[in-house]
Amino acid sequence: MKYSGLAIQLFGAIGLFGWLGYKLDQHLALTFPAFMLLFGFLAFGGMMFQVYRSIKRDNP
Repeated sequence: MKYSGLAIQLFGAIGLFGWLGYKLDQHLALTFPAFMLLFGFLAFGGMMFQVYRSIKRDNP
């Protein structure tokens, strides 16, 4: 239960940034979803760093 909030944040961040990238791809009329993938991977990387910091802080 301790890390269930991090899982929700992970899925929320990937979903939000993926959606923003999708909208940017539509706005720029790109055929390849470049920004959706880029923003999704950046959100995933950022959240993995957040998980790492949380685990490191709880287990010195």
